[in-house]
Amino acid sequence: MGIPFIAIFITCITIFFNLKSRRAMNRTEDVRRAFWERERRANMARKKSLEDLPYVKIPEDIPPEITEALSGDARDAARRVKDLREEDAKIVNLTGYSNTDLKLEYGAANINDLIVFDTNYTTLVTSLQECAKALYDAEKYPEAQRVLEFSVQTGTDIAASYKMLIDLYRTRLFLDKESSDARIRALETNASVLRTINKDSILRTIREALGEETVSSETAAEAQA
Repeated sequence: MGIPFIAIFITCITIFFNLKSRRAMNRTEDVRRAFWERERRANMARKKSLEDLPYVKIPEDIPPEITEALSGDARDAARRVKDLREEDAKIVNLTGYSNTDLKLEYGAANINDLIVFDTNYTTLVTSLQECAKALYDAEKYPEAQRVLEFSVQTGTDIAASYKMLIDLYRTRLFLDKESSDARIRALETNASVLRTINKDSILRTIREALGEETVSSETAAEAQA
């Protein structure tokens, strides 16, 4: 009597997993078709003007003058920033946008230019981080602050830049708590609009510095208790 039941049970389990597998395959196929349809539309998108893009302009005092504080790799990084400025390179933060997104928005014919603009941006913010780290290590704190604040204003998603600024506000610039809190809160405003996978971790770092992440975690734990 037990053998037919076991056979029926195994058959039902097999059917169940086959149905799940088929549904998963169908979903995968739907995603694949949607991707290629979107890519097809992107490749047919008409070219648009790039005049109104949010181009980044590098101030004359960014980075600070190359001194002994900027040696080795940091000196090279400072030179890269200066070269971008002197060449009047077009710099646009396109972090978080795929090539398909960009072609749909600005036309397939513009994609090579847009890639160059975004590459210039990546060069800029990574070089600024190198400069800021060297300035920080040389105890040139106001100079490091200026470099990092500019980088954050452009929308960088380099977590180390936010962490270093928080440390400067809290421990290196002799700010009172109210002033340092206000500046860290401004970082939260900047980070909240990032289009990047680093957004949540950056916001968590900022909120921990403000004492908010710990409070919210404790509140959640109490609610579960």
